[in-house]
Amino acid sequence: MVLDGSAEVLVPRTEADDIERSARQWRLDHLPAYAASRPWLLDAADLAVETTTVTVDQVAATIASAVAEKTGSATDEVDMPVGRERQDGYGQPREGR
Repeated sequence: MVLDGSAEVLVPRTEADDIERSARQWRLDHLPAYAASRPWLLDAADLAVETTTVTVDQVAATIASAVAEKTGSATDEVDMPVGRERQDGYGQPREGR
């Protein structure tokens, strides 16, 4: 699984993180490596969730739905940014793996 976001969003989110202050600089320093690895990470992921324009609750609902679908578990219906079918987080159906 990849939680993906644009650099324009990742930098301010990282700088505003008051919970993991000690990791802030490490995270900022590694953004170029993430950007370079992003294409193959997204291609290899069973689930890629685009986090740039959705809330934390929407991301959590997307992940919960994907887990429920994969495990066959019943969950409460939730309003999610992507459908219940296997998608890449950008609304595009993924090829089966």
